Amino acid sequence: MDEITNLLAKFGANWIRPYVDQVALAVVASVLVIYGKAVNDLVRQTFKNWPFAVRVLVFMIVCAFGYGALTVLATRFLQRFLAGLGNAQLAIVIAGFYFLVGMLAQKKRQI
Repeated sequence: MDEITNLLAKFGANWIRPYVDQVALAVVASVLVIYGKAVNDLVRQTFKNWPFAVRVLVFMIVCAFGYGALTVLATRFLQRFLAGLGNAQLAIVIAGFYFLVGMLAQKKRQI
């Protein structure tokens, strides 16, 4: 068991740790891609009876500020969380994140 832990720690320290920022952004972006259509559909349904100019403005605000702010804030939170993990934990948690993203994508029929 110590050999597996050492291997995970080496993998986490040498291969993943330098790229925690990019991994966090990739996970957040993947989740936004999976759930983006649901958010857009909700906005479309909510504002369907409003004038065209208002609908376009709301769509621009949701896309530019909503998704942008969510990406920045969620990525920063996830980066801090990942940076606080030990090397072996880091490898396991990142693998778990990608497994979870894959399950979410399968559930939403994205893959």
